[in-house]
Amino acid sequence: MGEIEIVRVAALERGDTVNGLLLVEGANFKQNRAGKPFLQLTLRDRSGRIRALQWETDRKVYGTIRVNDIVHVRGRVEEYQGSRQVVIDKIETVNPDGVSWEQFVPKGKKDQEKCWEDLREFVRGVSRPKLKELLLSFLADSEIAAALRRSPAGKTLHHAFPG
Repeated sequence: MGEIEIVRVAALERGDTVNGLLLVEGANFKQNRAGKPFLQLTLRDRSGRIRALQWETDRKVYGTIRVNDIVHVRGRVEEYQGSRQVVIDKIETVNPDGVSWEQFVPKGKKDQEKCWEDLREFVRGVSRPKLKELLLSFLADSEIAAALRRSPAGKTLHHAFPG
């Protein structure tokens, strides 16, 4: 991805400047008590996740950002109620071509190829012919197979990482 580096979330400390790539794990458009809009995000790399806010933004910015987008973030790390957060000055989605998804999500200890082969073996052992045929068609579809390989076993708790 050229010159822009991936932000290492685990290394961020209060006062640090942020200028790099992160993965959007969650995105909300909200209003503060005074009715002013702001963007609230959860951003991540392989090392962890961090809350991020962009104050006084508009719905157009929110409309350009989706979960699982890779974004270029410029801002600073502050502390709020004992937790680090990024206050965003500028955020924009980037073309994910040339960026490896694995750089943004934690990796399990098991070999992913072994997990994939175990899944295929399990499906081959399904005794109901129509169900087996359906499952095999999912595994044979390159788009579905790629999504299955990179998807976590859980979203936020148990096994929330591929493999």
